[in-house]
Amino acid sequence: MRRHVIPMLKNFQTPTIFLGLFLRKFDVSDFKSFSETLPWRLPELDADAPQFANLPPNAPPDQPRVRFLSKDGRLQLEVAPAKIHFRMMPGEVTQNEQGQASLKALPVPEAFESFIPQAMRVHTTLTEHFGATSSRVGIITDMIAPVPSSANQRIQKYIMGGSNLLGERLADININVLSRVQLPNDGPNVNRRIMVRGIRSGGPQGPGGDLLLNVNVDVNTLAEEPYDITTAELEKFLRGVSKHMDTSVPLLNEPQIFE
Repeated sequence: MRRHVIPMLKNFQTPTIFLGLFLRKFDVSDFKSFSETLPWRLPELDADAPQFANLPPNAPPDQPRVRFLSKDGRLQLEVAPAKIHFRMMPGEVTQNEQGQASLKALPVPEAFESFIPQAMRVHTTLTEHFGATSSRVGIITDMIAPVPSSANQRIQKYIMGGSNLLGERLADININVLSRVQLPNDGPNVNRRIMVRGIRSGGPQGPGGDLLLNVNVDVNTLAEEPYDITTAELEKFLRGVSKHMDTSVPLLNEPQIFE
């Protein structure tokens, strides 16, 4: 059954979703052997040879030792003794007549429906076969939406309330706010950081005007309340974040920004 989609939320596409797992325990010390074994468990990450970081033996445990990629570049897994980073670009890779590849991004709800099973597969593999135990988890959702005119001026008008305290017709705004919220269905208390800015339609330095609104939502469990996260708890967390994005981030459902 398809979830209810908030009318304005469907305006946002999701180029990237990023999952971070902070490890309390990880039964891997030989990353060369690990890099040879993991692709048998996760063949979708069996692109060319894994990429090893050139680090000294006493490198901090949160620095990635090895990186795995999928053949189409949509999936990336970075592994460190104390941290796992998994990035996915939800959507479909297409090619034009010249053979150039591009990614057709998905709206936010569909992106989460694509991301969650793959993230759970990564977590289950690392937990069951490599002894990974995570005590904190965070997820970053990067979203963009086209707007009819200057995104920065719409941010100033509708998010900053039209205030001119910093000057009129601001051309480059970066908003970064942090709050503590509870995820739905009796989910955990989490930190939620929302970052908002306008970007040019041809990229940050591209020729187009700032006709794209970029919203980045970072949700992570509390450092002062760590706990061993089971596979079921991770799935509940991810689905809680997805529902929270649907219903509890008013910015994503503000129609005036898109009019």
